Amino acid sequence: MYIRFKKHLLLLATGIFFLNTVAFSQDLIIASAAGYKRPIMEIKNRYEAKTGKQVQAIFGNMNTILSQVQFGGKAGLIFGDRSFLKRSKLEFASHHSLGKGKLVLAYRKGLTLSHLAEIQDDRVKRLAFPDSTKAIYGAAAAECLHQLPFYNAIRQKLVMVSTVPQTSAYLMTGEIDAGFLNLTDALGIKSSIGGFIEVDRALYAPIDIEAAVVKGFENTSQVNSFLDFLSSKEAQLILNDYGL
Repeated sequence: MYIRFKKHLLLLATGIFFLNTVAFSQDLIIASAAGYKRPIMEIKNRYEAKTGKQVQAIFGNMNTILSQVQFGGKAGLIFGDRSFLKRSKLEFASHHSLGKGKLVLAYRKGLTLSHLAEIQDDRVKRLAFPDSTKAIYGAAAAECLHQLPFYNAIRQKLVMVSTVPQTSAYLMTGEIDAGFLNLTDALGIKSSIGGFIEVDRALYAPIDIEAAVVKGFENTSQVNSFLDFLSSKEAQLILNDYGL
C-alpha cells in the first residue's frame, strides 16, 4: 500500500524550481537527504551566525537531489549515505564521515512498544516505512522486515510512504501506529510521539553518513570554510545530539 499526497507533485516541482533558482547564488549550496534536515539546519544556522557567511540548503528525496545536481545544480556539498552517494553518477572529490546512521521503530502517542516483535500485536494496525528504492532507511527497514520470522503475518499492516519525514508526520498525527525511520529524525520529534526503540544493527547493512564534496568544488573557500566548521567541537556536539 502506498500513501500518496495530492500535494506531492507540487512540492516536487517547487523543490526543483528552488534548486534551479539557488544555482545562481554566490553562496555555498548544500544538499541533504530529508531525514537529516534538523541537524544540518542547526549546523548551518550556527555557521552563518559565527562567520556571517550565507548557506543555501536543499532537502528532499536523494534521487531527485542527485539528479538535479548532476544536470546543472550548483550544490558543492551533499550529505547522505556513503553507499547511496557512491552509486550515483556524480563525481566526488572527498568524503567526510559524520557518523553511523541508526534505524529505529517509532510509535505514536497512546501506544507503547518495548521490542520489535510487538508489531505483530493487534494494537499495531498500520506500520509505515519509507520507499525502499528511494530512501536509505526504507531499504534498511525492508531488509530488517524480511529477516523477521513473522514477516508474512504482518505484511497486511505495511504502508510504504515516500520519505522519512512523511513517516514522522503520520506518526505525529496518529495516522499510523508505528513506523521505521532514522534515529536523528526520531529524536527531533520525540515530544510529539509515544517513543521509539532502536533496531538491532545486525538486521540491516551499516549506514555511513557523510558529507561529500562534489568534484569541482574542492578548492572553493565556501566549501572548505564549511568543512572546517563541520569538524569543530560545536558542530560535532550537534551531530551527537541527533544520534550521529
